[in-house]
This record gives sequence, structure tokens and C-alpha cells, in this order.
Amino acid sequence: MRLYCPTEIHFGNTELQQLQVDGCVTLALLSRSIAPEYKAKIVAQLQLGGNRVIVMERGGAEPSSDEIDRCAVAVDGVVDSIFAAGGGSTLDFAKALALVKVSGGAIADYEFGSRSFNGALPLTLMPTTCGSGSEVTQYAVINNSVSGRKFTLGDDCLRAKRAYVIPDLLQTLPVNQILATALDGFIHALEALLNEVRNPIIEPLGIEAMRLIHRHLITIVQGEYGIEQLEGVALASLYGGICITNSRTGLIHTLSVAFSEFHKLSHGVVNAQLLPHALRFNRDHYNGRLKQIVSDFSAQSFNSDTDAAQYLCTWIKSLLPTTISPLNRSVVASDIDHIVDRILQDKGLPLVNSRPLDHTNIRTLVEEIVYE
Repeated sequence: MRLYCPTEIHFGNTELQQLQVDGCVTLALLSRSIAPEYKAKIVAQLQLGGNRVIVMERGGAEPSSDEIDRCAVAVDGVVDSIFAAGGGSTLDFAKALALVKVSGGAIADYEFGSRSFNGALPLTLMPTTCGSGSEVTQYAVINNSVSGRKFTLGDDCLRAKRAYVIPDLLQTLPVNQILATALDGFIHALEALLNEVRNPIIEPLGIEAMRLIHRHLITIVQGEYGIEQLEGVALASLYGGICITNSRTGLIHTLSVAFSEFHKLSHGVVNAQLLPHALRFNRDHYNGRLKQIVSDFSAQSFNSDTDAAQYLCTWIKSLLPTTISPLNRSVVASDIDHIVDRILQDKGLPLVNSRPLDHTNIRTLVEEIVYE
């Protein structure tokens, strides 16, 4: 077993003063949600030493293949590095852009392997949310503008050379966005540890990620939080990213991708709504593993995987606002076959899922979600 994280990680509010990038001409891709004073600090730091900085802003929507391709054409050819600050969507957009600027083609060419990964521009990433972990992973999630299909790119060239995690940036986020992204980070750690081919070296990181989110998220939801809570969820997100780069996600995330065409809900909220279904599906196959994980991060004792699953589901439900639209509201019976087929396209899922998978039990699971 090994723990692999080649990204140089900077954590803490003072690390913004140490920000540096590779290259002489940097594209700075900044989320529009970043407060103006932070944008000014970031750009000023990037310009130190006479570096040329080209600033581009984008919204928080998930990156589409059309948007990436248009940007690749528009970006000055002399750009030799990319810096991105934003949520997971902005960081993934930067990764995809860095890829096509070196490896060529359109980003959709990489969806089914028709084009090879032959390198990417150097990346420096700064998350402004607390869940994706994209700043330390080799993954980028893209929406195919033609098919509507969400797909994941995975290659070492998509890893950032440096990551700057600045908890202070979370202060301007609305509570619902902190909640959604932190739940995603929690589920990253949970799925990495439930993985049947998990890496035991990451277990302390995964448990600590879940402990921090479990401890701090209720305070954040209640609106009574400060820098301690923000540092906690920012660190947990980082740990979750390290976990999934060494031991991939599982059924919850695969279900989330399959349902993504049929709703406008945030990724973290969808994962939270899917968690009870995935736990129930696998519950009789965890062999005490779920009970141990939940006991470890919650410091409570559980008699069975069933009890641990019930605790998790109750905790998640207590955090989600009752006004959130149910995932299945926009799904109809005719969509079920498409969703099932999309799940079965994840050829790596059977290797990591606790319960054996087949078309019949996956369809039963999807019908349970749709008709809930």
C-alpha cells in the first residue's frame, strides 16, 4: 500500500501571502463569488516578480464541454500556467482547460478514450468551498454539452503542482453552500473507507475528515460559527480529497452522476439524498465495517451496521432543510432504463462495492429511489 499525493499543500490563512505559480504568463481563473478584496489580493500576489496575469472570471455552474472548448480557443497562446480559485466546478474547469491546451483536441475527445492524455499546463489550485477535494485529486468532472452526459477525466497530468487551502475564503459563502459542499467531503471520506479495495493508510485521514464535519456542521447550519469551524471543514475537505485520490468513491457518487441529467440540485445535496438508499442497498454486506467507521468518527457505540446506517441517515436528515426538492421529483418511469445503463457504465464500481452488482438489483435500487 502507498499514499500518493504529489501536490504541494499549503493550509492556513497566512498561506495566501506565499502564493506562487510556475511560468511567466498565468491565466487566473477566478470564481465570480469570491469577494473583491480577495480577488485583488490574489492577483497582486500572482503579479509579484513581474509575472503577467490574465484574469478570467466564471460562474459556479458545472463545466460544460462547449464552455471549455470556447475558452481554449480564446485563451492567449502564450499562457504557460493556470491558477484557479473557486469551487470544485471552477477547479475542474481549469484542469480540463490545462489538458486541452497541451494535449489538444476538444475536451469531449477524452470522454471515451479516443484521445490520449499527453500532459497539461502546470496547475495551481485554491478551493473556495469545502467539499470537492479537487485541488489534490487527478479527477475532473465535465458535462458533455451534446449528450448531456456527465463524465469524469482521470490522469496524473490533472494533478495540481500546488494547492492553497485558505479557510478564511469560506467566510463569504452562504450557509447552504457550506452545508452542501461539506456533505460531499464527508461522503468522499466515507466511501473511500467503505471501498472493498480501500487503502488502509488513508483510514486515519478519512475518520478525521468525518469527525471534523460531524462536529462542526451542525454549528454552521445554526449560523453560530467562526474561524474554528471553517478551518475544521476546510481541513476535512482536503483530507477527503486525499482519500479519494488513493481509494475511489463508490455507489453514492455513481448514482449521483447517473441522476445528474434530471435535476438542478447541488452535487452535495444529491449525494446526501442518495446516501440512505446506498447504505440500505449494501447494509447486509458491510460485515461490521460501517459500524466501526461510524463508531470511530462519532465516538458512539453501535450494535450493528443497521444501527450505524440509521444514525447516519438521521444525522443527514437533521442537517438538510425541509424545503429542498426531492431528487426524484423530475424523474419519470421512462428515465429508469437510461439511469440504470449509466450506472452500469462504471466498470470500476463492482470492484469496490460491498454487494455484488447486476442489472436486476441496480434496477430495483433505481426504482426505489424514483418511486420513494
